[in-house]
Amino acid sequence: MSTTLLLLFSGILIGTGVSLIWRDVHKRRRSAFVLERDTQAEVAPQLDVEITIARPGDSAKPGSLPARVVALANLGQSVAAEPASAALDSQTVVQRWNAMQPMFGAALRQVNLVLAAARVEVSGPGPPSRSINGAYGANCRLLIADENVGSLRLQVTIHDQVHARVKAHGKEASAINLSASVPVHDMSAARASDLLSEVLKPAAAFALGTPAGEEPEQRASKMAWEAVDPIVASALEAANGAMAQASSRFVAIGPPAWDTQARRHRVTVAIQVMRNEVARMHIERVASEMEVAVGVPDVRLVGLGRRRRIALQGITTHALAELIAECAWPAIGHFRETQGAH
Repeated sequence: MSTTLLLLFSGILIGTGVSLIWRDVHKRRRSAFVLERDTQAEVAPQLDVEITIARPGDSAKPGSLPARVVALANLGQSVAAEPASAALDSQTVVQRWNAMQPMFGAALRQVNLVLAAARVEVSGPGPPSRSINGAYGANCRLLIADENVGSLRLQVTIHDQVHARVKAHGKEASAINLSASVPVHDMSAARASDLLSEVLKPAAAFALGTPAGEEPEQRASKMAWEAVDPIVASALEAANGAMAQASSRFVAIGPPAWDTQARRHRVTVAIQVMRNEVARMHIERVASEMEVAVGVPDVRLVGLGRRRRIALQGITTHALAELIAECAWPAIGHFRETQGAH
C-alpha cells in the first residue's frame, strides 16, 4: 500500500472519469402501492413500492472520492502456491485460525476503508467451518454497491498456510475470482492487509470497470438478480398451475429490468382473472430477501394490496410460488366476487 500505488490508482480514477455517488439508503416504507396508470384516484398520492434495508453500521454519506486510494484495481501477481509440508493435525489448524482473528479484523477494517471508494465492501467473517481438504476458516460476504455478488473465504490450511479466496456467485462476475496464500509464520496485521488487497484487486477493478451508461449499483443489482431469476421463473410457472382453477394467471410484462426509483432490478407481473388485468405485482430481490408486492389500479382498493418477504437462504420454488399466490389472492378474490365469477 505504498504512496506510488495510491497515486497510481488516483490517476486511473481521474483518467477514466469515475464518479461514485453515495445515496441515502433509508427510504420510507409503505404497505402497498397504487399503479401510476390509475385515472380514478385524482386526489390520492401515488404510493411507492420502494423498501430498502440498510446494513447495520452503514453510515456512508454522499461525497467525492478520496484524493488517494489504494491501487486495488491493478491486477498483480498472486502469491506462490502452497509448498509441500507436513500436514498439521485438526486441533492445531483450529488454534492457528483462532490466533489469526485479531489480524484479520484489523486487515478487513483497513481494506474496507480503501474499497469504499469503489463501493466494494467485505463483511466480517461468519461462523467458522472446516473445508473438505481439512482447512479451517470462515466466509465473508463480498458486496458491490450494496449487492452480495460473491464471498471471501479466509482459512488456515493443514500445510500451515493462510489462504484467501474470492469467488463470485454468478458467471457474470467471475472476473473477481482469485486466491492467494502466505505462510502462517509470516502473518501480521500488515501482511494480512496485503493478502486481502491482493485477492480483492479484481473485485475493485470489476466495480470500477462499469460499462458506459451503467452505474456500479445497477451492474451489481443485475448480477444479484441473475442468481435468483431461475427460481422466480419457476415459481411463477408453479403459481400459474395452482391458480388455473380460479381462472387466474400471472403474466410477466417484459424481462426483469432496472428500476431507477427503487434502485434495483425487478420483474413486473400482470395479475389476470378471466383475461382481465385486475392488479400488478412486483417481484424483486432486496438484500438477502425476495419481496413480492401487489399494487391495485384504484386507490380505493388499496386495502387489497399486499407486500411480503421471504428469506433467500433455503428458498424453494414452492415457497415463493405460495407467497406469490398469497399476495395476489385478495385482488383476485375481489374481482371474482364483484363479477359474480364461480
